[in-house]
Amino acid sequence: MTRAVLDTNILISAILFKGIPGRLFELAIAGSFRAVTSPTLLDELDEKLRGKFQLPTADTIVSGDRHLLKLGSYDGIQILTVRQFMDKIDPAT
Repeated sequence: MTRAVLDTNILISAILFKGIPGRLFELAIAGSFRAVTSPTLLDELDEKLRGKFQLPTADTIVSGDRHLLKLGSYDGIQILTVRQFMDKIDPAT
């Protein structure tokens, strides 16, 4: 399978603005290719999203993993199911 590193600018565009980078990200999620990254790139992404784009620090882990859900939290970060998280952010769902 083809592997590709999506640099920080591509990931930011995919997350915030969709377009072609968003479609590329969707293809990675669908398994059309394997997106790979590194701790350095993830740190840069976090820095840019919180700094330049003023997105809040992630305070929730959304998971379907029963082992994680039993913990309830990890390192002070709340662990919720998809349904619990959706109810939290969009009670109309």
